[in-house]
Amino acid sequence: ALIGAFLGAGFSPESAAVLAMTWWGLCGELAEKKSQGSGHFAVELLDALSGVWCSESFASLKIS
Repeated sequence: ALIGAFLGAGFSPESAAVLAMTWWGLCGELAEKKSQGSGHFAVELLDALSGVWCSESFASLKIS
């Protein structure tokens, strides 16, 4: 679904795949920091993917 979203935004298939996997990984890292246990991780991950709080957190990240 994420790759499809990036494709729909006009990215090439290769770029869409890279961006989707990067987004998934970053959201996973942020969800891990916010979760209070294994039962909370899935909720935090979905919140991150939907942009509930990740846009603020991503603003401070530096990807190299």
